[in-house]
Amino acid sequence: MCEAEPDEADQSVALAAKLRAVQRVLATLEADSGLRNRLNLRFMSICTSLKVPGASMDRGMRRLDLLLAEAERAHCEPGKEV
Repeated sequence: MCEAEPDEADQSVALAAKLRAVQRVLATLEADSGLRNRLNLRFMSICTSLKVPGASMDRGMRRLDLLLAEAERAHCEPGKEV
């Protein structure tokens, strides 16, 4: 069995935590259905892109950071288009 390098393991743990954080915010988002759908589709797209061989974990993390920031803005400002 091949174990991940310590750096890779740390990065995987950080990615899992970020994915859970984004999912929690999206699950509790009280916004119009169009905005919720758009943000959830972006989340699914990011998750899918991370599964592609050779995917950049750093790029995926940046995309998740942007999505999380946008979802949190929508969470704080319900009713406004982000």
